Amino acid sequence: MDTYEDKSVNPVRSRDIRESNEKLILRLIREGNGISQSEVVGLTGLRAPTVLRFFNHLTEQGFIRRVEREHEKDRRGRKPVYFEPIPESAYALGMEFWAYSASAAILDFAGHVVFSRSWSLDPGNRSDVLVLLRSMYREVLDGSGIPENKLLGLCVAAPGQVDVETGELVQYSRMGIADINLGETLEAEFGLPVIVQNNSAAVAWEEYKRGIGKDVRSLFTVMIRAGVGGAFLDDGDIFVTKTHTTLEIGHIAVEYDGRLCDCGSRGCLETYLSEGAILKDLQPAARLESIEDLDSLLAEGREDVEVILNEKAGVLAQAVRNLISLFGPEMFIIVTRSPGLGRYLAERVRSEVKSQASARWQGRTVIESALYDPEKAGRGAADLVYKSFFSF
Repeated sequence: MDTYEDKSVNPVRSRDIRESNEKLILRLIREGNGISQSEVVGLTGLRAPTVLRFFNHLTEQGFIRRVEREHEKDRRGRKPVYFEPIPESAYALGMEFWAYSASAAILDFAGHVVFSRSWSLDPGNRSDVLVLLRSMYREVLDGSGIPENKLLGLCVAAPGQVDVETGELVQYSRMGIADINLGETLEAEFGLPVIVQNNSAAVAWEEYKRGIGKDVRSLFTVMIRAGVGGAFLDDGDIFVTKTHTTLEIGHIAVEYDGRLCDCGSRGCLETYLSEGAILKDLQPAARLESIEDLDSLLAEGREDVEVILNEKAGVLAQAVRNLISLFGPEMFIIVTRSPGLGRYLAERVRSEVKSQASARWQGRTVIESALYDPEKAGRGAADLVYKSFFSF
């Protein structure tokens, strides 16, 4: 019988298997923050001598070390030997930016933030984004004192739509950005792996790992800033389209022939729900310099303000209902720079979705709010470096 050999498929090499098993064990040690070889044998199904060999290799490489625990014995009465990650063995750098600010954070190998910094940006000064990122990179390394050769990689969390496969920032009109390949350019300049991801995904990842969404398997995050961004996470995977681009929910049409958007279309979500749109529509009631000034106004309980915000909540609820029908997340998180606005929108969207969603989805998606934090955004981006490093 003739057999067909697919030359396009590379056979799995023994080296690939060894590397994937070693990364699996290293990830278990890092996440367990103190785990024994016997526990790893039980979790992985690998043979004890194989696990021992991997532990020895990782110890020699300086990634892990023994840790003492008292009064613990295994079933045979022996005292197990536990291992933990060495924090200073490696680091990950995350950088996040948008029209008004930028932030960066470095995580050590144990997942602790060892350095963070934020910058205010002038939205009127549309300087080259590569100049900005180069400057941030050098400032972070100089300020932290961390050796460049200890960095496992860099994740740039960028606004707008991103091609996560090529590292290309497709477009971000507020900074005059179009078709810039950040990944390829920065990898060549810095000499380390570079991941480019949407900043909504970095914020969503941080909420999923350590924030309000840490106890759910799937969540959808909407982030309201100069525009409206979104990201969907399902069992630790960040959703991208078949063309490898991130979600662009700010340009979902919520009103036929509605307000004119920068993208050229009408009725886009962000023409009603971006910070600029909210502040502009609030002008008859109050002139605010920043969305963060809205908290004090909400505390007054003014009816004219609530009428306008209720309209905003209605628009958001329409979008949320559609996104819940499409993705079915366990949790929906509204991220804003104003805690009062976030809570207000979440409460009203929760009420509208419950009353108007189909019977199938009523009560199945929890709707919450979270405050945008620059350090958390940088941390989320940095942690995506580890997510990539441990993937196999």
